[in-house]
Amino acid sequence: MKRKKICQIGILVILSLGFVGILKTLAMPWPGYPGPTPHEFTYKGYVYDHTGSDDLSGAFVYMYDDHGNQVDNDITDSNGYYKLTHYTCDYTTYTIEVSKTYYHPQSIDVYSSGIHNYNFYLENTLADKFAIFFYASDAIEDTHIYTYRNRLRDGEGFDYTYIHKDVNDWKAKMSYIDSMENENDFIFIYLAGHGTYSNSDSIVRVNPGNDGYRGAMVTDSEPTTVDIKSSEFETEINKLESKNILVVVESCFSGGFYEDLKYKSGVQVITSSDKYNAAYFYNAVEMNIGDADEGCFSHYYFAKIYSGGSDSVAFSYARSKTLQFVDYYDFDYEQNPLRYDGTLYPWFRYW
Repeated sequence: MKRKKICQIGILVILSLGFVGILKTLAMPWPGYPGPTPHEFTYKGYVYDHTGSDDLSGAFVYMYDDHGNQVDNDITDSNGYYKLTHYTCDYTTYTIEVSKTYYHPQSIDVYSSGIHNYNFYLENTLADKFAIFFYASDAIEDTHIYTYRNRLRDGEGFDYTYIHKDVNDWKAKMSYIDSMENENDFIFIYLAGHGTYSNSDSIVRVNPGNDGYRGAMVTDSEPTTVDIKSSEFETEINKLESKNILVVVESCFSGGFYEDLKYKSGVQVITSSDKYNAAYFYNAVEMNIGDADEGCFSHYYFAKIYSGGSDSVAFSYARSKTLQFVDYYDFDYEQNPLRYDGTLYPWFRYW
């Protein structure tokens, strides 16, 4: 009886071993069809402060797999350099995170293949954010300005916001900002008004005055009106220490601001049109002359920022939608939004 049981057990063991062998055989790669093999991928680069002028040594850099497990780490050297390498059989998304005391942490999703260079720009927690709005009451309604302001204040963490409607002395307001800011700060400036291009200047009328010039196309300065010329605005921008300035101009023939501010380090400039063409209201086909509403470009630009888009994404979206809008209604003038980015920090992306 015992012998019979031993034989039965032996047969079961043999069958089990055979079954395991079959499984191993099935798991082996077939000829010509190799299984997954480990491969190496690398991400390397530098970590800077948000101005791009300071290398950040001693920053912690971590890599996590798609399950949240840390697979590699590094500490930036005296030049801010880091390097992460990992071996894996997967081709999937990993995450790299960077942190340092007194700086906001930053992370990106990366793909587990190849050798890549990527630089990080960390925002200093001690930096302030300023938003300044100059606008004419005959060009944009208050509700839109306050919507823009609230988004920057509540959604993007702007510490100081200033709204100047029908301003009388815009240079004094700029001087006040100059007295408050430093090179680490972020400064957003928005100009909105009717405009023209004259004597190598784009001109934005930020105060329509009291003499019946509301809604009129700007030809030159009139009694009681206040105009901002692109060359004079450039002079005021040059006085600021900040290395992260974003200027958005919503006005007809505003390309002179683009030409005067482009190629300036630390300055990004966006104009709703060039110096040859108009800029249209979002509700232009329903409006009467002299009515104020919202610029078409600004409407789409801020809408994209609301949805989480970076500045560059918002500009591309707004430009495309604006061109479609103008083409659809076949206006007399074209509209050609422009952008030059002399800053190193991606506005609105990580805030």
